Amino acid sequence: MFKNKTINIIAIDRKRLLFVQVVDGDQPQVQQLGQKSLGNIDWVEALAEAKTKFSNKKCRVLLADDLAYLLTLKIEDQDLESRAAVKKKVQEYIPELLTDDDWDYRVVAEEKEAKKIIVFAPVKDFFLEFSQAVREAGLEVEAIEPFNIAQKRNKNPFVGLAQKQDISGPDAKVLNLIVDQKHYLPAEEKTAVAEDNQPSASSRLAKNKKRKEKSKLPLLLTVFGFLVVLLGVLLELKRPNSKIKQLFTGGEVELESPVVDEKTATETEEQAEASSSADLDEEKDATESAEVNLAEIRVEVLNGSGIAGLAGEVADILEAQGFADIETGNADNFEYENTQIQYLPDIDEQVLIEVERALNDDFELEKEDSLTEEDELDLRVIVGKN
Repeated sequence: MFKNKTINIIAIDRKRLLFVQVVDGDQPQVQQLGQKSLGNIDWVEALAEAKTKFSNKKCRVLLADDLAYLLTLKIEDQDLESRAAVKKKVQEYIPELLTDDDWDYRVVAEEKEAKKIIVFAPVKDFFLEFSQAVREAGLEVEAIEPFNIAQKRNKNPFVGLAQKQDISGPDAKVLNLIVDQKHYLPAEEKTAVAEDNQPSASSRLAKNKKRKEKSKLPLLLTVFGFLVVLLGVLLELKRPNSKIKQLFTGGEVELESPVVDEKTATETEEQAEASSSADLDEEKDATESAEVNLAEIRVEVLNGSGIAGLAGEVADILEAQGFADIETGNADNFEYENTQIQYLPDIDEQVLIEVERALNDDFELEKEDSLTEEDELDLRVIVGKN
């Protein structure tokens, strides 16, 4: 346990940057000093502000799980002979080009002729930009860790990171990253590296942009239809015996009365009753739909594709659809081809309809009612490559 210390922490999720201090004691005290929205953020300015709020320039960084790769792998002893050998094995699972300083691992269990390791690597383009800003702001980052690992020490991830003791030591025993001079790259070099090594969700984003543009089509068609009708009315008004013109000028209009026999009248009444019944059913369905409060549905979005930032992108799409209680992270592996929709067996059908409506254009969906109450979720989306 840390003694008589105040630990400065910068926490980053997909929406916010939090400045936090954790004060030691039998019951550690967590105090939030400020926050910044990540929308159009100036990283240097934001981190300089954090420095003014902290008691010193040393800090630790807590990353949301969708800003990092976190893997558990079984590695044969022969592949653990050197860091380079481990890196070669890890590179099979992480689709970004790793350097010596932007990933780390720790052995967590030993088996016969093999070991189980945890691997941690921040998303490359984010880490380069953040590291450069740290240097320019004059901060010293002594530890970087994802929420998932910090919560293994304490349920409160801020306290968990503050209690971290394995800051330095042998490779296989310490899981930690720092920010040093090697991460401080000129802007043009940083951009080149980011572009070369960013298998990000840009293709997905482009598709979403097209989907949003496509959603404007009905509105444009409606406007066009209105203009056609308006043009027709104007042309009708120019005719000498225009019935529309007579209506506007107070003239009498003779309306033709169609001849309807008894059989036709009966059929018409039956059709009207059927139409009325269908309308009532639609209104009933609409009422039942309106009763589903998507904001109360507990959702977890996991990245099962290995494409950086894809879980956060899907979470944003679902949020725009009306969902609000959304957690993101990485799946157990990055080999999912199609996107899995897992849900409680008794979930309202309308929830699944809304999920399909949000994601069907961009993803191949597979559904299964495999969740239980023990999962403490209503819905889980594992984002695949397709």
